[in-house]
Amino acid sequence: MRVLMIGWEFPPLIRGGLGFATYAIATSLARQGVTVTLILPFNPGITIEGVRIIPLGEARSVSLLYHAYHTRASYQRLWKNLPPRIRRLYASDLISETDAYAARLAAWLETTREDFDLIHAHDWLTLSAGLTAKQLLNKPLVVHVHATEYDRHGGRLHDTLIREREYHGFHGADMLIAISKYTRDILVKHYHIPPGKIRIAYNGADHITIRLPVGRLRDERKIILFAGRLTIQKGPLQFIRAAARAVKHDPDALIIIAGNGELWDEIIAEAREQGIADRLLMTGFLPQEELSRLYATATVVVMPSVSEPFGLTAVEAALHGTPVIVSRQSGVAEILPALQVDYWDEEKLAHYLISILTHPPLRETMRIHLQPVAKRITWDETARAIITAYEDLLAHATH
Repeated sequence: MRVLMIGWEFPPLIRGGLGFATYAIATSLARQGVTVTLILPFNPGITIEGVRIIPLGEARSVSLLYHAYHTRASYQRLWKNLPPRIRRLYASDLISETDAYAARLAAWLETTREDFDLIHAHDWLTLSAGLTAKQLLNKPLVVHVHATEYDRHGGRLHDTLIREREYHGFHGADMLIAISKYTRDILVKHYHIPPGKIRIAYNGADHITIRLPVGRLRDERKIILFAGRLTIQKGPLQFIRAAARAVKHDPDALIIIAGNGELWDEIIAEAREQGIADRLLMTGFLPQEELSRLYATATVVVMPSVSEPFGLTAVEAALHGTPVIVSRQSGVAEILPALQVDYWDEEKLAHYLISILTHPPLRETMRIHLQPVAKRITWDETARAIITAYEDLLAHATH
C-alpha cells in the first residue's frame, strides 16, 4: 500500500504532540509494510528507516513557524521578527502559509507524476495540501484529527477562519481518523460529520524514551506534577487551585508545572493569591528526556484538561509507574484506568491529591493497575487500526 502522508510540525523541533505523533505513525506504518512518502514543509534534517521524507522547501530553516499550536497572531508575531531575507521565504499569515504549502505540493506532484493509493493528512494545517492532492491524484483522502479548534480553546472561543477551514476539510475528506471516541463525538456534534465516516485509532506511547534519574527524588520530596501547554485547554488554573489545597495538607509536597503558554503570569498570580508561591516550581518547556525524569520522580501527575482529544502525558506518566489523575473530558480516560475528575471539580481533584500524597498503599495500587495497561498502548496498535481503516476505505472506493 502506497501512502502519501502530509505533515506539518515534526521532530526534532516540536512544541506539542502533533509532530511526535506524525513521526511515530509514519514509523509504525512503515514497520508494518506500508510504503510511506512523508511530505513536510521544511527539512527536518533527520531520516526514518522505511519512510521517504520529501521536504518542500529546502531553504526554509525556521521550523518554529511550523509548530502545531500557533494561532494566526502568534505566527505573524514570529514572522515579523525574522530578518527580511528570511521573512520573504514565508507567507505573512498562517492560513496563507498553509495554502503556499499546498501549492508547493501541487508543483511536486505535477513534476514527479508519482502514484499513490491514498492520501493521509494530519490536522487542519495540512487540509489545504490534502484537498489539493486529492484533486490532482483523484485518490481518497484520510484526515487524521489530533485536535480541533473546539479543543484548543476549551470549547469556548475559537478562530472562525480556522474553524471554517476545518469544517470544509473534514467534509471534503473521504474518511476521518479520530484519536478517541471523545474526538469522534466532537466531530459529529460540532462539525456535523456522519459517524460512519469516522474511524478511531488511539495514540500510542512505546516510542517514549524512559530514562530514570540516577537519584530519584520520589522518596525525598512529594511532587504534584502538571506537564503541558499553559492554555485554557489544558486547565492549569484549575490545577493550581486544587494543588494549593493539597500542599497545605502536606508540608513536604511541591508543585511543579512543566510547560509554557499565555497563562504563565496568571498561574504565578494565582499561586500568590493561594499563598503557595514558595511551593511552586515552573520549569518552562522541557525536552522529552527531562520530562521523562520528572514523570519518574513525581508522586502524582495531573492532566485536568478542559477538552483533551487524547492525553499522551497520562500514558507517559503511567509507563513510569506514577499515579495519574485525568479529566473525564479526555480521550485517554477511555482506555487508561486512572482516577478521573470533571475538569471543573477542583474540590474532588484536591481530595484525590491529598489521598495520594498521604496514602502510600494507594500509590502502589495505582501503579499496579496503571503500568500494565499503559504498556499495551503502543504505536504499533495505532498503525494496525489505521491500516484497517485504509483497507476499508480502499475496498469501498473500488465498488
